This record gives sequence, structure tokens and C-alpha cells, in this order.
Amino acid sequence: MTFTVGSQQINATVASIRELRWDTMKPNFYMISHRHTGCLSSTFITSFYLPETQKNVLNTLVKNIRTTILEVDLILQQFKTILTQLTEAINYLLYFALMAGFTVLFAAVYATLDSRIYEAR
Repeated sequence: MTFTVGSQQINATVASIRELRWDTMKPNFYMISHRHTGCLSSTFITSFYLPETQKNVLNTLVKNIRTTILEVDLILQQFKTILTQLTEAINYLLYFALMAGFTVLFAAVYATLDSRIYEAR
């Protein structure tokens, strides 16, 4: 593979490929290089659990280290809210389709009611 970082190109050989698991919040899609890459900067990534009662520590951490923090619990909460709203919308569509079906069934039975009464006599 060839990576272009700024104006510099780095050639690398892929030594292993790992299986991707979408059901975890672990990072995917990253390359690890053991070679010295010159003046290119490095990026470090980590994850940790922080109880809800200690969320104020994040503000101190961001101020002191100047880093980017993704609060996964907030992302998951937003995803759950969207999923709940989507489920409710699908339920309303289901109820509407069911009521439309009953209306068509009632109209079909009512439209042929006179001819059935006549045939029954």
C-alpha cells in the first residue's frame, strides 16, 4: 500500500488483516507501522470507562491535554433515541396500512351486499 501524508509518499506491506467487528465500539480501520516515518507526527488512541458521577473530569482532561474526546454513551443514547423514533414511525405506517386494508375489505363487502341478498332470496 502507498500512503500519502502531506507531500510525502510511504510504501508499506500489509502483514496481516484482522476481522472487523461492527458490534463493538473498538476502533477499526487503522494501520500500525514499526518503521521510522521521519518527521511525520504520531497519533495515539485509547479508550477508558468513566462513571457518570465523574463526568466533570473530562473537562479537566480536555483543558490539560488538548485532546479530542468522544463520549460514546452520548452517541449511543442519541442512536437509541433515533431508533425509538424510527420504530414509532414504522408502527404508525403499519397501523395506517392495517386500517386501509380493513376499509377496502369493508367497502368490497358492502359493494356486493345487494347482489348477495338478491341471490340469497
